[in-house]
Amino acid sequence: MPNSMDEKANSQHKLKEAKKSEIKKVEKLEKEMKKNEKLTEEQKKELASKLQELKKDIKNSEDEKELNKTLKKGEKKLELAKDEKASESLKKLKEELEKENQTKNLADAVKKGDKEQLQKEMKKLSESLKKMSEEEKSKLVKQLSNLSKEMKDSGKSKETLSKLSEDIANGDLSKASEDMKELSDNIKDLMDKDNMKEALEQMENALSEGQKENENSGESQQSEQGGNGNQQSQQGQQGQQGQQGSQEGQGGSGAGEGSGKGDVKSGEATESSGGFKKDGSQGKEEEYEKIFTPKSLGGVGEKSQLTGQKNSNGSTDIESSDENDALRGESVPYDQVMGEYRDRAMESMNNSDIPEVMMELIKSYFTSLEN
Repeated sequence: MPNSMDEKANSQHKLKEAKKSEIKKVEKLEKEMKKNEKLTEEQKKELASKLQELKKDIKNSEDEKELNKTLKKGEKKLELAKDEKASESLKKLKEELEKENQTKNLADAVKKGDKEQLQKEMKKLSESLKKMSEEEKSKLVKQLSNLSKEMKDSGKSKETLSKLSEDIANGDLSKASEDMKELSDNIKDLMDKDNMKEALEQMENALSEGQKENENSGESQQSEQGGNGNQQSQQGQQGQQGQQGSQEGQGGSGAGEGSGKGDVKSGEATESSGGFKKDGSQGKEEEYEKIFTPKSLGGVGEKSQLTGQKNSNGSTDIESSDENDALRGESVPYDQVMGEYRDRAMESMNNSDIPEVMMELIKSYFTSLEN
């Protein structure tokens, strides 16, 4: 009999496994995030909140399509949380500081993302201002002024660099020293934002890979179902042709009257292609597939004798036992015995260790057959 619940059961199982896989990936990201020494505690709390929300959305996804939407939505949220301008400013800062010998060590600290080294080098630069010649100061002022113009972040580093260049040009070294402490804090903030960007990109990639895996899996399943459908269709056609040939053959074995096909009268039930058709009051037909009743399986056997050649002249007796299951019983439209099949299935479930969700699918299956 056709099983309309197979696809639903397979789909639910596949969704459950996909959810489990994605949640494991998110939990892995949580562990990696906690071990990331570059992130601040505040950043870790922010990321933890986003990942918790994502896990909740994954669990609540009702199908694979919604699951992919959830992953895509999560990926978009992470993208929006990144500060691209901060990363660009940090890159420009490093490139400009590498150009002059007096700021190369500062550029190295920025490149490594080492906040302690950054603070030490900034302090050294502040102290060296007292020993710099006017020419060296002039170069530094020009360098800081150029940096200020190229900075694109939303922080205070642009403003601080401009103020620092002016104070050095005016010879106010005391204010310049304070400006450098402030600049050091601004650069640390840029480093934090850049580290956050890297962590967000790592999470984005994980979600993107999960989405692609689910999409490829869905395409593979559709292709497999299409192949099975074609195979079942071919088998069904072959079976129908075989049944028709068998019925016509039985009709032709009569006394020679007719070809095995009878006339159909209005309102009468007729057999056709292994099915059972019943005319309705307004010319509508409802067709039920014929099956064998449970009580008919293993029915009473009959004895028959066939004569003919078997290597040499003689006869062969073929006898079926009353106890065996070799003979099929009476075939009837399945709507007449569906209740009995359903009752046996329910009884079997009560005596078996079947998950509750599968019990509901089995019940739904028999309900769909009765409709």
